[in-house]
Amino acid sequence: MSTLTECGGPIAQSGAPRPHTEGIVVSNTLRWVVSYTACHLLGAIPVLVNSTLVTDSIIHCLAITNPVVTLVDLDMAKVLGPLRPLLRSKKVGDVHAWSPSWATDKLPANIRAGLSFINDAAPSAQAMRAIVDGVGLGLENLGPDADGTIFFTSGTTGYPKAVLSDQRAALHNTIAGGVSAARNVLRKGGSVNDIVAFPPKQPIVLLAVPLFHVTGCMSWLTRGWTQRYKFVFTRRWNIPEVIDLIKEHNISVIGGVPAVVMGIMQSPLLPKDKFFDAISYGGAPSPDRLAEDLKNRFPNANL
Repeated sequence: MSTLTECGGPIAQSGAPRPHTEGIVVSNTLRWVVSYTACHLLGAIPVLVNSTLVTDSIIHCLAITNPVVTLVDLDMAKVLGPLRPLLRSKKVGDVHAWSPSWATDKLPANIRAGLSFINDAAPSAQAMRAIVDGVGLGLENLGPDADGTIFFTSGTTGYPKAVLSDQRAALHNTIAGGVSAARNVLRKGGSVNDIVAFPPKQPIVLLAVPLFHVTGCMSWLTRGWTQRYKFVFTRRWNIPEVIDLIKEHNISVIGGVPAVVMGIMQSPLLPKDKFFDAISYGGAPSPDRLAEDLKNRFPNANL
């Protein structure tokens, strides 16, 4: 059974040493995905911090997980750079900013002093494979119950609590998450072969939920890798901008909390002839009539 373990203080474990943790405090971007993937390939535990939290809560999240490295974008660099002495006192490792030099060079000295900087080098796939395969870096002991990812609760009643998810939880979701789609195929008269086959055209998915959340990270991103999804990210929820993305990229799959789906469906900016192949929502109560309204508006979509 997959596990979610609450971490109430600095994480520690008897017996074998726990792998290093690495913080990611960034909004939805391709670099977030690369960083998250790299943490796993290096045998580290990604610490997924909500970049929209107030500064005090962000410091708390880092302090109870003690990442050896924290990766930030330019916006978060401006917040955490001046706080380097405080973070160091809480056993938080170096803060690395990955924004291009033309942007970081303009930062005030007190911010730059608290940061390390990552060059936008692009090593070859062969070089990266040699690093991972040649050294191992903790992957040799990886198993289903090995520590996977640290998420955080919302913090609505206090500071966010760190929650440790194992590798089995993430991998199990790639199977369980497809049950609904498989059911729809069978209901329409399809076969088992239709279920396991990749879709005839690549799904283009609007990822409108944050990647630091278990829904965005596991329900969408991790599963999407196995299904060859193309993802289009939103960095913030703005209906006109979202509709522009839908039209520009010909989005075929939408989902998230009910408010996301309702906002898209009800927007007068959405072209009347725009339809979706699949719509998924959950994580919050939805209006009783939402499923019926969606079926009327998008009659061929898998719900």
